[in-house]
Amino acid sequence: MDPPRLRRRQRRRLVGRLHPQVLIPKSWDDRALPGDGEGFVLTRRPWPPTLPQKTQGEVRPLGQAFFIQLAASGAAITLLVALAAWAKIARPSAPLDDAKARALFADEFPERSLEAVWVASDGAGALAKSGGLALVICRLGDGYVARQLPWAQALSASFRDGRLSVDLADVAAPRAVIALPAWPPKELAA
Repeated sequence: MDPPRLRRRQRRRLVGRLHPQVLIPKSWDDRALPGDGEGFVLTRRPWPPTLPQKTQGEVRPLGQAFFIQLAASGAAITLLVALAAWAKIARPSAPLDDAKARALFADEFPERSLEAVWVASDGAGALAKSGGLALVICRLGDGYVARQLPWAQALSASFRDGRLSVDLADVAAPRAVIALPAWPPKELAA
């Protein structure tokens, strides 16, 4: 048994049959729109469009509404610039010192006790030992990022040209680069 065949309807083309009277009925009254009806999508306009003719010697001053809009836009831009300057957006943070590094470690890892802290010579990061973990703080953007990793991984990190490069294996902060005078420390290398 054959499946019933579906009959397709032939599409009708309306290109030649559409008249302007269908699009805008004659019963619409422009006077029903607010004001003089200018500026609305449904307002009937003469075709082809023409510019209003200026008589000789006539000067058309800019309207009061234009100056009000210009002043309001200028005030809004000035306000936004002043707000950005007042908020000091994108200001650099101060370099780390030992006390600030210990405070950041205490905020980020409150349950950990620190055995030793090494602060970068440029103040852009710090490394601390806490039991079998290494706690790392490095600058990222305008702030600092804190991560923890095994101490053995921190000891085996690459050290070249006075910079310790610790792989954090994190998409947001893939590597911490800390400027230290020497690595690994002799007293904790074991």
